[in-house]
Amino acid sequence: MTEFSSRAAHRVLCADRDPAMVYVLERIVRSFGMDPVAAGSGAECVSHICTVKDPFMAAIIDTGFQDVCVADILSEIDVRNPKTLVLLSCCSLDAHVQSLLDRDSRIFLRKPFTLDELRHKLQSAVS
Repeated sequence: MTEFSSRAAHRVLCADRDPAMVYVLERIVRSFGMDPVAAGSGAECVSHICTVKDPFMAAIIDTGFQDVCVADILSEIDVRNPKTLVLLSCCSLDAHVQSLLDRDSRIFLRKPFTLDELRHKLQSAVS
């Protein structure tokens, strides 16, 4: 899985309420030659977004955080780099999630997803 190796320095925010999902996302992103940054809460997402020197190339964000609204997390990403690819991860595409997909750089990632689905969606960030 070295198709991303030419852009290996890129960081990807891997954020989910489920620690097991964060662990899996970290391993997958690392196997693509990217640098994962883990977050297990909305507050942790915002903290990482605000403290990193350079903006994230991509972010995989669970939409179910209870501590910080996903819209607020997306706003913080937009301040740093509105072109950051954001994969909004959840089980269903309801009206709320649909309203967050307001630009080309935001993509719905239905849970459960396959490795190939994630790879394909991340490829759009590096191409």
